[in-house]
Amino acid sequence: MSSKASTTSLSTPPESTTVAPAALKTASQPNPNEIAEKTEKVEKAAEMQLSKLMQDFIREKEASNITKSTVLFHQVCCEDFLECVGDMSATEVNKAVVRKYLEMQKKLPSQRKKNP
Repeated sequence: MSSKASTTSLSTPPESTTVAPAALKTASQPNPNEIAEKTEKVEKAAEMQLSKLMQDFIREKEASNITKSTVLFHQVCCEDFLECVGDMSATEVNKAVVRKYLEMQKKLPSQRKKNP
């Protein structure tokens, strides 16, 4: 087999495509309405209790195109989290709360909810 040497030098820049300056401006400028909507959603979510946020999350998952078993998995995880740390505002969740949850999960038996 013979190998053909590459005729392109490493110092030669590849051909570039030109993008119109107007296209760059529209692509890089965020939509102010979208930013305002997202900011408002985040602020409302921060004020909400975890139980309400998790209900909304599960409702969104049910409406999406995922399997029922995946929705159930998410629901069980959310319920376990609430059971371990309690219902609180989203702004109260921090590293310490998550550590508490993870430590409690390590101590619980893996089949704790299974009927005997």
